[in-house]
Order: sequence, then structure tokens, then C-alpha cells
Amino acid sequence: MSIDLDRFAEGLPDPQELEPISIGECENNSCGKELYSDEYVYRGSELYCSFKCMVAAHY
Repeated sequence: MSIDLDRFAEGLPDPQELEPISIGECENNSCGKELYSDEYVYRGSELYCSFKCMVAAHY
């Protein structure tokens, strides 16, 4: 068994190959877009797809 000294031989997994994890839907009734981990805005316990949707839902 030989050791590969190439620094690029092993690396981090490609994030594009991972399946997205859905965590729910936007709380804005006129939107309803599916939310994914690390891509949402929250206000208390409510989750929104963007700051624009959060503002539209409350004003």
C-alpha cells in the first residue's frame, strides 16, 4: 500500500451531490415556497424563505 502525497487526492465531499433537506414551507400564505436548511429567515418560531416574505406577511 502506498501513500498518496497529492494534496488534492482526497477532499471535502461536493455539496452539489448531496440531496437537499426540506425543513418546511414559507409561513407567508401567498408564497408557500419550500424551505431548505441554512436558507431561511425566522421570526420567533415562524420560518420564511426571505426577508421580503416575512415583511409581506406582517405588514
